[in-house]
Formats: sequence, structure tokens, C-alpha cells
Amino acid sequence: MENNINKKLEGKTQEAVGKVEGDKTTEFEGKAKQAEVNASQKAADLKQQAGQKAADLKQQAGEKTADFKQQAGQKAAEAKETASEVGAQVKDEATKLAGNVKDAAARIKDSFQK
Repeated sequence: MENNINKKLEGKTQEAVGKVEGDKTTEFEGKAKQAEVNASQKAADLKQQAGQKAADLKQQAGEKTADFKQQAGQKAAEAKETASEVGAQVKDEATKLAGNVKDAAARIKDSFQK
């Protein structure tokens, strides 16, 4: 930063000397140094802004990922609960069916014994 200030002052001085002496080359070289410093400062500003934007986007992505992870966990818990309920219903129906088959088998057995 200090180097840029020195270089800009040097450019201003060189421009002023060129104007006083009527030397257009020196004047324009001074302006060119100032323009170089300005461009360098703009580039540094843009780089800093780009870095900040990247950091912001990274944070937003992390937040979205956390949200999606939480939602996926909730959906998984809901699916597990539903599967458990369906499993219990299937077990109950299978138990009833087995009882019905057992009763039917007993009636058939009784009908052959009579």
C-alpha cells in the first residue's frame, strides 16, 4: 500500500515537472505511473471483493447443506416410523391369517374324523 502511495506521488511529481518544463513525455510518463497505481488498486479491490463473495457463497452453501441434511434426517425418521407401522400391520394380518388357516385346518380335520 505504501509502495502504491509512493509510486502515485512519484507519478504526480513527474507529471508536474513535465508540465512546468513543457516536456510532454515526462508529463505522460507521470500520468502513466498514476494510472498504473490506480489499476493496481482497482485490481486489489476486485480481488478482495471476489474473495468476500466466494466466502459468502461458501457460507450459504454450507447453510443450505445443513438444511437439506436436517430435512433428509426428518424424512428418514418419518419413513422409519411408517415402515414400523406397516410392519406391525403386516404382522397382525399374518397372525390373523395364520389363526384362520389353523381354524380351517381344524374344521377340515374334524370333518374327516366324523
